[in-house]
Amino acid sequence: MSEQVQVLAGGPAAFLEGAYREALDLVWKAKLYIGEVGPHDAAELPVADRLAFSLETVRLTARLTHAMSWLFYQRALDAGEISRETAAQDAPELGAVSVCLAEPSIPMERLPSMLVGLLEKSERIYTRLARLDAQARSPRVTLPVAISSLAG
Repeated sequence: MSEQVQVLAGGPAAFLEGAYREALDLVWKAKLYIGEVGPHDAAELPVADRLAFSLETVRLTARLTHAMSWLFYQRALDAGEISRETAAQDAPELGAVSVCLAEPSIPMERLPSMLVGLLEKSERIYTRLARLDAQARSPRVTLPVAISSLAG
């Protein structure tokens, strides 16, 4: 476990802060869409597509919730609010959330364009963080090395 303790902490603060701001901005956009625009978009869809619309908004919410949870955890770890030992055992694992990485329930062109844009952005953020998380959990890769691999 001591190897894993080191790989979950110490990531460059600038990257984590940038990812946090990007994800938080998307959370606010998703909130506005789901609360304001989404119900109108859903009402205009054929009945058969409304269930898929609901499923995809749940997927959007799940991705953003898990990404923000992971980022909050990393920020708390960097601030010393969570010990490295605790992080080695309790840190959320993004790759384990299969609904977030599942294929869309219907072809994306059948969904409203605003929802599609939010889904695509949330998938990019989630995938990037899940890859970083998986690399950071490897006993031979540190979080700074994992972050540097994202640039390539």
